[in-house]
Amino acid sequence: MEDEIRWYGELRGAEAPNPRGRESSPQKAGHRSSVRQPGSPVSCCKKVIGPEDELKAVGLIQEAFGLSQRRACKALNADRSAMRFMKKPKDDPRVLHRMKKLLLERPRFGCPRVHLVLRSEGLVKHHKRN
Repeated sequence: MEDEIRWYGELRGAEAPNPRGRESSPQKAGHRSSVRQPGSPVSCCKKVIGPEDELKAVGLIQEAFGLSQRRACKALNADRSAMRFMKKPKDDPRVLHRMKKLLLERPRFGCPRVHLVLRSEGLVKHHKRN
């Protein structure tokens, strides 16, 4: 009965023929080819991860090809607003130094009390940035 069951015009268990008439060598070997594999012809540079790397890549493309920022961002599929974003400084060293000094003087002070003291001294203006 097994001889009578056919699958894709072949005996059951045999591989189905490829419609293009050929098989790709990476899939025949049991794995897929990846663009990011070392040694592949397309992997010439690192993957762009994060806005800092995108900013560098856009700058390189602008210099190399003489493109505008808009066209360079479009070529890399990057947001133009991310290219114009300027980081704010994370912490003020004066505030951190005073905060540590206060906590050494008064170890029982909690965060709200330290914030009140810093605010009364004029070092902190916003409740979320101390």
